[in-house]
Amino acid sequence: PAKEEVFVRLSNLLTASYGLKITNSLGQTLVTLDERAFTNNQATINISTLATGMYFVTIQAGENKETKKLVIE
Repeated sequence: PAKEEVFVRLSNLLTASYGLKITNSLGQTLVTLDERAFTNNQATINISTLATGMYFVTIQAGENKETKKLVIE
């Protein structure tokens, strides 16, 4: 579980175009980052304004997309 920040590191990127979004259980997008928000394929995301609960982090790189659960305490 996370409280204030989430650290994301992307590896094996074969494309220069990628992004990340955090959505709630209703599918509403709450956070969106594109490749400009990353330094050396890494980003720290401030989640302190999000309420306690479960969210979904989706990373898209080119045609590839992966979604993981994020629990905020």
